[in-house]
Amino acid sequence: MTVTVDELLTKVVQRDGSDLHLKANQYPMVRIYGDLYPMQEYGKLTPEQVRDLCFSVISPTQRERFEKELELDFAYEVPGLSRFRGNIYQQRGHVQAAFRVIPYRIQTMEELHLPPVWPLLRRATAWTGVGDRSRWFWQVHHAGGDAALHQPELPSAYRYCGRPDRVRA
Repeated sequence: MTVTVDELLTKVVQRDGSDLHLKANQYPMVRIYGDLYPMQEYGKLTPEQVRDLCFSVISPTQRERFEKELELDFAYEVPGLSRFRGNIYQQRGHVQAAFRVIPYRIQTMEELHLPPVWPLLRRATAWTGVGDRSRWFWQVHHAGGDAALHQPELPSAYRYCGRPDRVRA
């Protein structure tokens, strides 16, 4: 059975998964709410299949860098579905990969299935490195209304690809 990375990533998003793991001699694995599940309908992937799948989503320049460093971080997009953060690496002599879903739309607290105490905690100021940029963008996105919000310095990177229509630098 021939499968594409786009097909696998589409299934991950449809199943509400957060990650796709591709390993030699294993089923493709999807992470759903922290637990890994095999995608048995695709069968176990040979080392050659995993390598071909990985190389199908990167450029020749990226492939050269991977072959030199044996690891590569990159961005990938399935138009109309989602963006993904990818990592291709070599482990135990085989090419392997992990893809993380970066949704276009920021999920609400209910969609994230967070406990009821979370709305109180999200207002707390966090220290550096604990997701304050993503939290800030989430708050801007869910502030509601047409009021323009001001952030003196826009964060350099977001975990989500959200609409900046309510943000003004």
